[in-house]
Amino acid sequence: MSNFVNVDSLYYAIMTKDDVTGVSYGPVKPLAAAAKISVDPDVKVGDFDADGVKNERVQVPNGGKISLDVETLPLETQADIFGHTLDGVGGIIYNRDDRAPFLAILYRRTKGNGKNRYVKVYKTMFQDPKQDAETIGNNVKIQNDTIEGVYLPRKYDKKDRYSIDEESTGYVDVSTTFFNTIENSDIVPPTIASTVPAANATGVAANTTFTWTFSESLAPSTVTPANFYLIKDSDGSIVGATVVYNDATKTVILTPTTPLSSASKYLAVADSDVADRAGNKLVTVTKIFTTA
Repeated sequence: MSNFVNVDSLYYAIMTKDDVTGVSYGPVKPLAAAAKISVDPDVKVGDFDADGVKNERVQVPNGGKISLDVETLPLETQADIFGHTLDGVGGIIYNRDDRAPFLAILYRRTKGNGKNRYVKVYKTMFQDPKQDAETIGNNVKIQNDTIEGVYLPRKYDKKDRYSIDEESTGYVDVSTTFFNTIENSDIVPPTIASTVPAANATGVAANTTFTWTFSESLAPSTVTPANFYLIKDSDGSIVGATVVYNDATKTVILTPTTPLSSASKYLAVADSDVADRAGNKLVTVTKIFTTA
């Protein structure tokens, strides 16, 4: 694991909904070139002392502070993230009644070994930056913007941040998709689009594999032989097998460790512990086929 040496790819998306029924965001847009991003968690602490010693400590995350040290912000971006209005002729109007929206912030941190960590801060709000204007003296001083704000847990699911690291075990490549959207509330469970062999197929080869194709990506940790398995109908035994998940094709392939019995009925089961990446669980599905 290497240390971080750079930050870039700073984006934002305006939050359009956050309540007990769901969360949603507008399109993801570039914010500005980033020089420094600081996220400072606010953790509330409570201690319980008894019998002359500290018996218990409770820590409750409560959002925190966030600051962005960036290049000079275009007026169009300022209007978007601070809630101001453009006048249509190149100007921006600051009004007492303006209200900054909540934003999601996305960025990338790069390590010395070239690997990346991708970060989302789900619910932030920023205030207009201090504006210091200086003349050119003996030395030229670059006058960039620093914007400061807070981040909060979402009402919908209490999440406030998310990170994914290229060096983490089980990492699924997000390098081309991470900045496309902010995940909106997903309450729809996965479904099975098709199987091979198909349901009620007959004359299936004894050396067959069984493939499930899903409607959406699954949580890889739920793709195990305990959740995907074959049962021999005649005696109820579970067939020894390996299970492999392909996130790109949304397929799960079960390969028996030995050939199946001939002229036998089998039940292919994907059970209710299978879940999508939002944690929605599959309704148990059983498909029947018969070997040749």
